[in-house]
Amino acid sequence: MDKSFNMIIPEQFEYALNFSEGLAGVSFEDETSWGYIDIEGKLVIDDKFYSVNYFNEGLAPVKSKDTLLWGYIDKNGEFAINPVYIGAELFSEGLGGVGIDKGRYGFVDKDGNFVIEPIYEQVSCFREGLAAVKIDANKGKKYKKTKYKWGYINKSG
Repeated sequence: MDKSFNMIIPEQFEYALNFSEGLAGVSFEDETSWGYIDIEGKLVIDDKFYSVNYFNEGLAPVKSKDTLLWGYIDKNGEFAINPVYIGAELFSEGLGGVGIDKGRYGFVDKDGNFVIEPIYEQVSCFREGLAAVKIDANKGKKYKKTKYKWGYINKSG
């Protein structure tokens, strides 16, 4: 809306994300058909994805309708990293957090190569050189008090 409360982009979306790097994820019909619009409201990446997230560092994590797996697209809507992951975080500081199966998350570079091996239960984006990661705190322990613990890693893992 502008200052006079006029809609800048008409209400037409079932769901919508905020803009990031000039694009916003939108869904016209339901939660399982997402694409991206530009700041003029023009659909610039077709609504062909099951789920989407924000663009960061030129890439956005998206869930493929075909495989129901996550990969990363560029601003042309083309896969820069193929959808082969069960989960994907935003790229941040040159790395994207991805999961290869339950309890096995790590970080890939923009070519899809693992830089930090998938040994974590869950990961977050890197910020200020660190990323929060969740580990199984009971591996190798006889008495199990709490199952998981969070800590921080640097880009060396």
